[in-house]
Amino acid sequence: MKKIEPRMFLGVLLIAAGGLFMLQNLGVIPEAAAWFWSIAFVVAGLGFLYFLYHDRSQWWPVIPGFSLIGIGGTIGLSELGFDNVAGALILAMIGLAFWVVYAMQRSNWWAIIPGGILSSLALMILAEPWLPSEGPVGVMFLGFAATFLAVRYLPNAEADMRWAFIPALILGIMGMAFLVAAVSLMEYVFPAAIIAAGIFLIVRALGARSAG
Repeated sequence: MKKIEPRMFLGVLLIAAGGLFMLQNLGVIPEAAAWFWSIAFVVAGLGFLYFLYHDRSQWWPVIPGFSLIGIGGTIGLSELGFDNVAGALILAMIGLAFWVVYAMQRSNWWAIIPGGILSSLALMILAEPWLPSEGPVGVMFLGFAATFLAVRYLPNAEADMRWAFIPALILGIMGMAFLVAAVSLMEYVFPAAIIAAGIFLIVRALGARSAG
């Protein structure tokens, strides 16, 4: 399979730029500059991923590749009025880049942490229109907790990653606390916890009686 030379990407970019400015001059679209940069960033990102495709021993092109695509997508979504999604997209794409870095080489377990943190921040932004007050912060902390659980349990080159369970537990408690505070569930959580404890004791008692 022949490699595509960099000037091919430049040619595609020039054609896209000319087409956008032509549409602007014809009055089809009101502003072409933003769309030009959106396409330019996406094409540049695809260029990095193309070189990665032909040399998978080098994982570094993943990060600029996905980041540039995320920037281009963010510009395009902002032009369409999806500002909330646009803000989350760039974080999600950069986070995805680090997840891909880990997937390519399991020795790069460190990439799970920035990948999970950026993905959690993206989820927090997406949750803002749906959850009140501190709810999105709770989503973010739960995402952080899931990130460290991934460090603990996903395959990696390290012999012992049990330490990651401690920050996962702390962050998980913080996340639940923010969510409970946000949706005012304490009046329901406390009685439910008492009921659950009662059921547990009854089951244990029945189990002991049958065993006797």
